[in-house]
Amino acid sequence: MRARWAAAVIAALVLVACGSEPEVDREPRSAAHAPAEVDTEGLRMPLILGDAVLHDPGWSSAPQEHDGVYLAPATGSGTLEFRAVDSDGEALWTAERPLSCTGFTVSTGPDGEPIAVLTDTGTTDDTFAGVTATAYDLVTGAEVWGPVDVPGPYQGPGLVFAAPPEGPMGDTGRRTALDPRTGDPSVTEGEDDVDRVIGEYGGIVLTVAGETLGGAEAATGEVLWEVPMAEHGWDPDRLVAAFDPSPGGDLALLAAPDGAGPLVDVTDGTVVADGVRDAVLDLATGAVVVVDAEGMRAVGADGQTMWAQSVDPEVDLVSAGGVLLYVRDGDSLRVHNVMTGQVAQGYDPAATGPIVVPELLRRTGDGIVVHDGRYLVASFGEVAPGSPGT
Repeated sequence: MRARWAAAVIAALVLVACGSEPEVDREPRSAAHAPAEVDTEGLRMPLILGDAVLHDPGWSSAPQEHDGVYLAPATGSGTLEFRAVDSDGEALWTAERPLSCTGFTVSTGPDGEPIAVLTDTGTTDDTFAGVTATAYDLVTGAEVWGPVDVPGPYQGPGLVFAAPPEGPMGDTGRRTALDPRTGDPSVTEGEDDVDRVIGEYGGIVLTVAGETLGGAEAATGEVLWEVPMAEHGWDPDRLVAAFDPSPGGDLALLAAPDGAGPLVDVTDGTVVADGVRDAVLDLATGAVVVVDAEGMRAVGADGQTMWAQSVDPEVDLVSAGGVLLYVRDGDSLRVHNVMTGQVAQGYDPAATGPIVVPELLRRTGDGIVVHDGRYLVASFGEVAPGSPGT
């Protein structure tokens, strides 16, 4: 589910480049169809989403979200069709890419607007050459910048790209982070004393320089903060971004070979917790729940531990929102109160049927849920008549 060292290694090594594929309609266009409304009769809906309407955009993987707009690809007809959908379940725009061009992310553009960045490839005899990245307004689909040449396939987290390894277990080429405002290269490994680029998080690039973890502004390259790794016992050569690096807010979860690492505030370098295997932020309270070697605990916005309890070391933190925490323990799903840690009533105990699981909960209470392997938009609004796709 979330941070795993093995998964991070797989993500770093099993890279798919944009190769030769049939021609597709790359330019964003208005969505042809509205996401289908899902009948919730017979489903066990979370109480926090009891009045929500579920919409199915047909995504084939988990969406990314920025400013209330979601983006993810759907597969079909031999192509990837990226579909942008807002928090009301309204289809905004779509754009196609070849099946092998899977890299995408969302970020913030030059005027503070949410953007989507999609990778693509040119026509070349070299399978791994000619990769480009283009940014589009996440709401309208209008081009913001690009296409710009990047050194290879999407790596992430954030706007990080590198040439693929020469063999199945080789190292990637030098990682480069882009400035999300312009698409210009921001930080590249081997330049300006940067040994490694860990990831780009909302315009801040995390780097390793010598034995220091640092955060640099992507727009200027200015180093905003530095943390000596020796003070925390971190190995500069082995600290990487966690496979699922987004606990929420301005937090970045890193990982070491044992699967645990520091949880860092990217804005100022504050180490919120160390030895963390899993983490999730509740936007309603500002509290972050972490799982470490000691169990599960909540850290308040003031940095103080609010509660702690023992849990099975294999539990996964699914999501948090509205002061509720959703925890998967084996085949069961538990709900806890974020403020107290006590088990809470997250579902109607008298209800029966398949459980709908919140995957992402926004501050406004709506979000993304998972049911029957599908990622669905849970909305408290309705699609306006005459909107795209209606």
